[in-house]
Amino acid sequence: MSLKKKAVKGFAWNMLEGTGTQIISFIVFLVLARILDPEDFGLVAMATISLAFFRIFKEFGFAAAIVQREDLKTGHIDTAFWTDILVNGTMMAITFFSAKWVANLYNEPRLEVILQVLSLLFFTAAFSQVQSAILRRNLDFKTLAIRTLAAEVIGGITAISCALSGWGVWSLVVKSLTSSFVGTLILWGLSNWRPGLKISKDYFMDLFGFSINMFAANIVNFFGSKSDSFFIGYFLGSVNLGYYTIAQRLILLLTEFLGGAVNKVAWPIFARLQDNPEKIRSGFYSASQILALIVMPIFLGIFAVAEDLVPLMFGSQWDKSIPILKILVFVGIINSMNKMYDSIIVSMGRSGIWLSLRTAISISNMFSFFIALRWGLTGVALAYVIVAYLYLPVYLYTLNVLVNIKTSKYFRVLITPVAAATLMIFSIFEIKKLLLNIIIPNTIPIPNAIVIPNIITIPIPDVITILNITFIIPDVIPIPVSSVYLGIFIISGIIIYSLSLILISPTIIRNLLGTLKTFKSK
Repeated sequence: MSLKKKAVKGFAWNMLEGTGTQIISFIVFLVLARILDPEDFGLVAMATISLAFFRIFKEFGFAAAIVQREDLKTGHIDTAFWTDILVNGTMMAITFFSAKWVANLYNEPRLEVILQVLSLLFFTAAFSQVQSAILRRNLDFKTLAIRTLAAEVIGGITAISCALSGWGVWSLVVKSLTSSFVGTLILWGLSNWRPGLKISKDYFMDLFGFSINMFAANIVNFFGSKSDSFFIGYFLGSVNLGYYTIAQRLILLLTEFLGGAVNKVAWPIFARLQDNPEKIRSGFYSASQILALIVMPIFLGIFAVAEDLVPLMFGSQWDKSIPILKILVFVGIINSMNKMYDSIIVSMGRSGIWLSLRTAISISNMFSFFIALRWGLTGVALAYVIVAYLYLPVYLYTLNVLVNIKTSKYFRVLITPVAAATLMIFSIFEIKKLLLNIIIPNTIPIPNAIVIPNIITIPIPDVITILNITFIIPDVIPIPVSSVYLGIFIISGIIIYSLSLILISPTIIRNLLGTLKTFKSK
């Protein structure tokens, strides 16, 4: 099978995995958000910050090196696997014994036991990282999709069952553990690779040269991406962190689904093409336009309907998350597009450059988050947006140096999606104004009888019994007005965005379909 066919097939499975995973996670997320309190989400977010730091060490960047390396040998894989076992075992012990210190840092005694239990995640990580990297390198996204979807379903069902049984914050803990253990078991069941003992210092050093920069970049990226949650949890408390986490979680779900799905396929493809910059440029422009066509309307659409979306999805208790969500959508846009930038830089073996970029961004994030705390959650969210967009020119300059990506051409492929999405949100705002003058009733009254004039009158009883089951007929049928409004906004937004694309650039849809047909035929 040609590389292009593998890319198309891999992208299809990756999209299935991404779509399925995000839908499942989102449904579970919605259900748990209605059952649990903001404090529960805040507690788990605190634990997740500590786990995320220790997880940096869990693979030491070897999984990335396995995907990127051209002359991969059996010894490289065996060395990476047993190194993972040693490192993850160490991290599990450190997490377990440092849990009390972390709980004291946040002044949350309940956090100690939660962290100790979650330290078991390192055990499953040790047995899954190399397996996943091999499958990704071989573009076997079908196996990865089956593993992920099954794990999410089982973990989600378990978490909801626990939440309904009154387990509170522990339902979130159980979800993480169940998904991780099930995913690892399925991965080993479907994968043919088994570890050997072909280990040597030379193989370790071959991987280490690339991995050390990835490892260092992951450390600095942690401080840049998690410092907002740390500062909010430490200075503003678990409840405020819960409000922030709900908004941030929704954005991260969409970012990983949209940008992550493209990146997972683009990275190994670009790694195979690292000696052919012309093909990388062509693929970058096409993939960026396709990604923007999807990303722009979704995130800007959320900005337009956030006031109706959040109460309907999560409940009125999460209204304080609305302004945070409206700000973070702009982080979602730039971070989704950044996935493409990162995939090119890393796939070309320039992990040192990626390290420098991530270090600068992380330091800027930490300082900006700390300063912005005086303005509360809104200030932190705005700081996130400002830093993200300030570094866009740096990213584009780097891509120009590496593979001669032209900034002017790049922005030209983005003009149409941005313009169409902008027209869409302004149209939604106008539709909102119009609907303010239209009163939709909250209920529909049920009549006492069905009357056909001059023919028959059929009375409607208050109670109906069928097969010994009694049904009480209500006086009125409630109408979910917010759902009606949201449905109108979404449908009108899709129509307006589609028409705007056609009017602004009539050839864009035809060109994209032609590109996909070309990939399929080859």
